[in-house]
Amino acid sequence: MKKNAIIVTSLIIVVAVVAYVLATRKSGNAPGSGANSADQQKIVDKARVEKQSAATVLSAFPPGFPAEAGIESSAGYKYIPAKSTEQQSTLEYSSRITFAQNKKIFKDYLTSADWTITNKVEESNLAFYYGTKNNNDLSVKIKQMDNDVTVSVSYLKR
Repeated sequence: MKKNAIIVTSLIIVVAVVAYVLATRKSGNAPGSGANSADQQKIVDKARVEKQSAATVLSAFPPGFPAEAGIESSAGYKYIPAKSTEQQSTLEYSSRITFAQNKKIFKDYLTSADWTITNKVEESNLAFYYGTKNNNDLSVKIKQMDNDVTVSVSYLKR
């Protein structure tokens, strides 16, 4: 009987350890998983949207992104889906430079930074570019109404 109790107790301990390891790996907190690195967002059960300043939103964009100096966003957000490390940062602002200048700056950036432009619209008062690179997505919309130019940029980091 004592031998059976030892076997059962050992089995329970092994099952508990395996369950713990599986649970921590699934949640992304297993040792060596990198879940605690500064580059990864904590995985949570619920999707969330965080309002952020222009500087904070732009810091999530790829290196070399042509941000206009001194912009003040009319809307800056980061969306994080539930149970995911993906992040989508979005910013909209009134530009101080012309529609044509914005169009050239962003189109040149996408080309020189090796983004694949998969969707493009170029009209007299609207330009839209959608690019992909390394499984990440970047969209730029430039709109002119009267003398106002609005730029909306969104970066989805997977």
